[in-house]
Amino acid sequence: MKLITNIIERVKLRERRRSSERVKEDFQITERDGEIWLTFAGCPILPSSMLKEDPIATLTRVRELHMNDKY
Repeated sequence: MKLITNIIERVKLRERRRSSERVKEDFQITERDGEIWLTFAGCPILPSSMLKEDPIATLTRVRELHMNDKY
């Protein structure tokens, strides 16, 4: 029974490590149009300048940027 418990724990630990690495790869910082951006899976999400604004204004602007990139 202890062997099965150890195997399960190792599998869980391996999955946590993989998830951690995947998150590190997905969320990155990159330069775009002369500004630093937060990206997710290579897609720009938020320019660093917006981190200083009001949260509601930031959300509105992020939505606008997303729509501009789509269309």
